Amino acid sequence: MYNKLKGIYELILIGIGLAIILVFIYIHRKTNNARSSRMACRTFFTLAGIRLEQVGDFDESADLIIMNHQSVADILCLEGYHPRNICWIAKKQLGEMPFYGYALTGPEMILIDREDKKGFAILLKTIKEKLAQNRPIVIFPEGTRSRGKEKLLPFKQGAKFIAEKFNLKIQPIVLINTRRIFNTSPLEATSNRARMVLLESFCAGEIPKDKVFYKPSSETETAVAQGKKFGLIPLVEPKDSMLDSIPSIPSTIANDQESINNQEDKDWYKALEECMQDVYLRHYKALNPKES
Repeated sequence: MYNKLKGIYELILIGIGLAIILVFIYIHRKTNNARSSRMACRTFFTLAGIRLEQVGDFDESADLIIMNHQSVADILCLEGYHPRNICWIAKKQLGEMPFYGYALTGPEMILIDREDKKGFAILLKTIKEKLAQNRPIVIFPEGTRSRGKEKLLPFKQGAKFIAEKFNLKIQPIVLINTRRIFNTSPLEATSNRARMVLLESFCAGEIPKDKVFYKPSSETETAVAQGKKFGLIPLVEPKDSMLDSIPSIPSTIANDQESINNQEDKDWYKALEECMQDVYLRHYKALNPKES
């Protein structure tokens, strides 16, 4: 019963909060796509009593963000804390929603019609325009929300094509427990703790690593101070390795020596999927030890 009530409370928070943010998006829409107004999404975590932990830093030089998807809270994580004017790729139908669709159309996000045969050509043209405007592209490679348990959904090929087409620098981001902090089906909240793991960036064609990205120390200290100011909790200090406290699991990327020796023959996108799955499972087990 408590989980259900908390889910309802969070839904009300999102509904009212988004309505207020939309008003300010309209007012400030011509100023960096109302980025400052959109960052108010971070207040959701404070008002909902959610501990959002950050592992690593955002790489501001990356122009493509590839992130797993579980919940509406995923969008709040990035909108609230990413330092740049990010641009989401979303279904056209979401932008057509009365009133709330303005959250996508107002800041000029990329909306695609999957039924339109010309849609992909239009998508590439629009991505080129957004990159020219210095806006990083954000995409969910799974295509839809996963169940939030131990397995990510298979990655679709769209993110790979975009990365290779524009030769983009990619930062993978792995979100853990976001479905548990806010789930719409069923409507409930079963946890007050989620984690955002920011991995090292790489270019299309390279093999990704499961290491966390950190800025130079002086920049990191500033970022940590700012994160604490806004309630974002840095879990690992810059000089630490990739979470010694996180239990290790068999990994096709990080721990399998044969896989490491044959990385040159591995498709980078498949390697990314495996890498993100490994990182996700490692942190999932750390956050949910009773399920191990």
